[in-house]
Amino acid sequence: MTYFVILTLKLLNLKNNEEGVSHALKAINEIFLNAKNKSLKEKNGNCCRRRVPVNNKRWFDKECNGGRITLRKLSNQKHRKPNNEEIRKEYHDSLKR
Repeated sequence: MTYFVILTLKLLNLKNNEEGVSHALKAINEIFLNAKNKSLKEKNGNCCRRRVPVNNKRWFDKECNGGRITLRKLSNQKHRKPNNEEIRKEYHDSLKR
């Protein structure tokens, strides 16, 4: 028999007093906890990977990182406002650097 059937039979055999009610409540809680454990998997904290630092090359210094950040910001602005010629010109100038 399955665990659910066993607990159902236990619920049917309980007495009609406070003790029986508390046992019934414990049995129902067990049903819900078992259903939760079977349906949801708990993640442990060790699954996340750490980001590799971008500046692990000698040529990649603060100036290069700053240029990369400004290029990304200009790219986002260019996509938000594609008709703005000033932003497009700044983006292409920073691409050349």
